[in-house]
Amino acid sequence: MPYDNRHTLRTVALGAFWRLLRYPFLALSFVVIPRLMGRELYGQYAYFVSILTLCEAFTSLGNLQIFGRFLPELHGDADREKRLFRGILFYGTLSVALFTAGVALWIVVFRPSAFPLPWLPILISILLAGKLQGTSFAFLYGRNEIGRFSSRELLRSAFTFVFATGLFLWTESVTAALWGLVLNEIVLLFLGIFWTRNAWKGGPWFPLPFREFLSCFLFGATFYLPSVLVFFLQRSVPLFIRFLTGGYEQVAPFDLANQFLMTTGLFLGLVFTTLVPALSRFETEQRREEIARWNRAVLAWCGAVAMAGYLFLLYLGRPVLMTLLGPEFADTYDVAAVIGLAFLPLLISHLGMNYSVVRKTPASYAIAALAGVAAMTVGAVLWIPQGGAKGAAWAAVAGHTVSALVYLMAFRSTLPRMLPPFLAVAALGFAIAWPGRWVTKMEWPFFYATGACIAALALFGLLLFAFRLLQFREVAALRRALLSGSRSPLLPPSAS
Repeated sequence: MPYDNRHTLRTVALGAFWRLLRYPFLALSFVVIPRLMGRELYGQYAYFVSILTLCEAFTSLGNLQIFGRFLPELHGDADREKRLFRGILFYGTLSVALFTAGVALWIVVFRPSAFPLPWLPILISILLAGKLQGTSFAFLYGRNEIGRFSSRELLRSAFTFVFATGLFLWTESVTAALWGLVLNEIVLLFLGIFWTRNAWKGGPWFPLPFREFLSCFLFGATFYLPSVLVFFLQRSVPLFIRFLTGGYEQVAPFDLANQFLMTTGLFLGLVFTTLVPALSRFETEQRREEIARWNRAVLAWCGAVAMAGYLFLLYLGRPVLMTLLGPEFADTYDVAAVIGLAFLPLLISHLGMNYSVVRKTPASYAIAALAGVAAMTVGAVLWIPQGGAKGAAWAAVAGHTVSALVYLMAFRSTLPRMLPPFLAVAALGFAIAWPGRWVTKMEWPFFYATGACIAALALFGLLLFAFRLLQFREVAALRRALLSGSRSPLLPPSAS
């Protein structure tokens, strides 16, 4: 299996590389947009983005799961790939058109105060353009063109910063900044069409007969509703804050803290996602021990990266936030320190999602997501009225934790035996990170706090390798996978 290991490692590394490139633009958006808009206007901007994200999840119809599971089985048959692509594109676009028509009718008739009417054409435009480009990029994902698929996140982050910031500076209007998100989707649409042009052109443009499409559709639909619940867990808390507090002021610090969790956590989660096409092939060939080895190694490494980020936050988060965002956002540090606790259950949930897709058991996906949403909702009702953004953070932690526990129960014969290295990494990380709260309370000068942070990170990395929680052989395996030819030998991760 030398080629399988080499190709899988290359896939993961390439996907991770593209996603790392988006971080400078995420950092710019994190700093510049809130500071330009101020706490109240940024709260409105973040509130709209939360609604948009939920609507996009509601209209996704499981495209990634459909293409990730069924395109590898077509073995490069261009005609059958094209038929599948066009069928999903047709039915998906139709569903979005019907959904947006219903939403528009409801907003026009009832005029909810929490959703200004000028936002409606923005929402509709993004959803329609997003469905077209999203289907194209999901098709690239199913064909294992991970570099192009992953580049979308880089481009989206870059264009979001450029368009939203530029239009707000020009007009000083949140609505104008939101139109920048529309321009973003249009640029991605043209790029997606260009990269999948062979699937768009040539041959008749009739959709698949529904009976032929149904098996793929039902598979995607079984993951569709759970994915909506997952996005609801991850992105809906600003809606609870707006409803329970009556304003946008507490939305801003929670959104900024949640961005820290989501951008890092989803980056690491997408490392798991890039494995799905390869692991689906392993599952078909009954190579389950290899699936376990890959996931055990990836979980430990992702846990180490997450804990390093949390360590940096606890040591340097407050002075960095005060410098970059100003005193208006000072409470963001305490909110982020709470929500960062969700890193561990979030990664376990990503692993559980992987197993749900590879083993075609969407019921576990649905139950875990539903349990997480229920826990988060109860926590939001109990803690937001008194604790504001910090109470919302605790509600999010509760939701992610319950979701992870359900996955561990659903795959109790498999997942728990992957956890010991990961849990050891997490325990070591918390032990070294938590003194950062003391450093912050002591208000050390920034130079000394930075030195303490660097020393803590170095100690963390040294102990990870000294205790063999991470191994240099895995780094060497990755290097050989990236540099060697397809016939070069390669050991599986953590084969020892």
